[in-house]
Amino acid sequence: MANFSPLWLAIITSMLAFLITTLGGAVVFFFKKINKTFMQLILSFSAGIMIASSIFSLIFESIDQCEIYNQNKGLIVTFGVFFGIMFIIFMEIFVEKLIFKNKYNDNNGKSKKRALMSTFAISLHNIPEGLCIGVAFAGAKLINSEQALISAVMLAVGIGLQNFPEGASVSMPLYNSGFSKKYSFFMAMMSGIVEPVFAIIGYFCTSFISSILPFALNFSAGTMIAVSCTELLPESLGENKNVATFGLGLGFCLMTLMDLLL
Repeated sequence: MANFSPLWLAIITSMLAFLITTLGGAVVFFFKKINKTFMQLILSFSAGIMIASSIFSLIFESIDQCEIYNQNKGLIVTFGVFFGIMFIIFMEIFVEKLIFKNKYNDNNGKSKKRALMSTFAISLHNIPEGLCIGVAFAGAKLINSEQALISAVMLAVGIGLQNFPEGASVSMPLYNSGFSKKYSFFMAMMSGIVEPVFAIIGYFCTSFISSILPFALNFSAGTMIAVSCTELLPESLGENKNVATFGLGLGFCLMTLMDLLL
């Protein structure tokens, strides 16, 4: 590992995270048709993933970053999450009035809007994760410690592994709402491409990025929580609410396990 520069390791590991997201999105090609009960499970499972990821991948990480940079973690977490939630509320209004207008007013159209909003939230959540990777490797370079370099690699690998279910939670709802498999896969792939891009940005802008990273992490967490509550969970609560409850618990526990073990 010492033979690789921190910059190249940041690029390689963030690309790995992107490829794992792509693999998760490819799950859509293995299904011909999705029944309503299974879709309930997928939507609630996606909500569980997003809520757990917002807590353990983003909010907990932001608290650590606040302590490192001597920032008020109470204010950063509170206002970051709040503004993230408000951002989604205003985005809902913007998407409804200026983008979709009367284009998607039937039930299938509402499903498409819901899937696209979920895709947007997951893509947004991948931005601070990419920044985390870049900042971690830049910090390892500044410290000039192999142990710090190993920690940065483990962070990137952990982020990458949790991206697989996230990729699936993008492509599956999109496909079920009426988009083609190729388009659904493409959108899942695009939701992950932001990670290597922002890993490089984070690496070269460490001094600036590190100071706003805690807020960015919480802002992203707020967007994911808002989308889960406004778009995914309400639709998942169909005739069989036990399916939705099971899916939520499964997604939450799986992502919690991956985040805490990795």
